[in-house]
Amino acid sequence: MVHKNEKKVNTKFSLGKGEATRVSTITIEKIFIKKAHLGHYPATNGMYRYLDGFKKNCSIFDPLKTFCVLKIYFIFNHKKSSSVKKSFLIVNGIRKHNELVRQFALKMGYPYVNQHWIGGTGSNWVHLKKQYFLTIFLVWKIFQKNFWHLLDRSTPSLRVRRLYAQGIKESRKIRGDEETPKNGTGAPVGLDKLPSLILFTDPNWSESAFREVIKMKIPIVAFVNANTPDYMLKQITFPIPGNTNSTAFLSWCFNCIVRLKKKQVFQKKNNFF
Repeated sequence: MVHKNEKKVNTKFSLGKGEATRVSTITIEKIFIKKAHLGHYPATNGMYRYLDGFKKNCSIFDPLKTFCVLKIYFIFNHKKSSSVKKSFLIVNGIRKHNELVRQFALKMGYPYVNQHWIGGTGSNWVHLKKQYFLTIFLVWKIFQKNFWHLLDRSTPSLRVRRLYAQGIKESRKIRGDEETPKNGTGAPVGLDKLPSLILFTDPNWSESAFREVIKMKIPIVAFVNANTPDYMLKQITFPIPGNTNSTAFLSWCFNCIVRLKKKQVFQKKNNFF
C-alpha cells in the first residue's frame, strides 16, 4: 500500500530566497506509528478521495495525502499565528482529548472550549422543546443571574462572540492571569470581534458548534475522520484527514505546531501562498 521509497520523507520548507530550513521531522513512517492512517468504517462518499483502501473493518487513509496536508497546514498555522494574536479558537468535543487540547491551547495562547458549546444548550436552543427551553431559561435566570443571557435568543454572531470570550476567560483562569476589565456584555475588553479561524478536533462531535460557525462564515480547519458527513466536508475550509480518535496523532500534530512557534524560523516578509 505504501511504496518503499515513500516510507521516509523529510520535509524542508522553502524560505523564499533559495534557503531551506528543516523545521520539523515529519515522516510518513510517523503517520503509521501514531495510527493516523486507521479511519472509521464505513466511510462517507466525500472521504473516499483521502482513502487508500479498507482492511479489517478499518478505512485506511492514504499516508502521502495526510503528509502533504499536514505540511501545508503547519506552514499556514505558523504564518497566521505570528501575525494574528489570540484570534484562533479550538473546539473539542471528544472527552479523552480534553487535557491534550487544554495544554496545546495554553502553550499557543489560544482560547479553547472542551465539549461544551456555550454551556451545552446555549447554541442549540432551536432544537429543544419550548417548555424544556423555558424551564432551563428560568433556572439559569434565577440561580445564575450573571450568566442567564447565554441562553437567550440572540443572533448567531453574538453567541459566537460570547463563546470566544468564554474560551479566553477559561484559558486565562487556568494560567492564573489577573482579571481584566469587562465590557457591557460581560466579556473581557477587546474581545468583541469574532475569531478569525476555528479549529475542530472532530466536527462530528461538535455538530451544533459547526452549524453556527457556518452561519457566521468563519474559516474552519478540522481534523476529519472517514465518517465525516459530506455536508460538513464541503463547508470545511481546510480538512486534515486522519484518525481523530488517536490521541497520539493529535498530540504529535500539536507538538509540531508548538515547536514551529518556538523556533521562529519563518520571516514575516515571506509569502508561502
